[in-house]
Amino acid sequence: MSKKPKPQVPTSSPVKLAMDEPKRARSEKEDVGEAPAKEPADDEEQDEGDEAPLVVVATVADLSPWMPPKIARQHGARPVWFLLERDASLVGVFQRYAEGPMDQSVTDGILGGLRAFSTDKNQELQLLLGPTDRLQFGFHVSASLEEVVDTFQDDGFDVLSGLADPAE
Repeated sequence: MSKKPKPQVPTSSPVKLAMDEPKRARSEKEDVGEAPAKEPADDEEQDEGDEAPLVVVATVADLSPWMPPKIARQHGARPVWFLLERDASLVGVFQRYAEGPMDQSVTDGILGGLRAFSTDKNQELQLLLGPTDRLQFGFHVSASLEEVVDTFQDDGFDVLSGLADPAE
């Protein structure tokens, strides 16, 4: 089995992972006036199984430094995501939204960019998603970013928008 060459990872980027306060996508169930959730006391046991799985959602354009330039320009609105491999079976976006055709070279370019980003920003992604030795990523050819976010929320995920322009 031959190894694929490692994608070139930029040394600097106009995009960073916002680690201070990742933005959570609003759910329709949230009330604007809702009080913040109570922090559990130290002596209270927290069941890790009760926590919702997390997903970081962005667009191809958000990851343009890791994408081939032509793909970033032409397919910038395509939604992309990163999650823990153990949560991948919960993803229902492909069942809800059929994908249109896409040239294999474009698909390979986007997946290569996602792979390069996840390699370069592995520690930051694990700080957001949780420690793991396996991250999974994907994108959708036809669904909008809003449809993807809604689908992840319907599937029980807490959706994080963890990418931010450092100029902001």
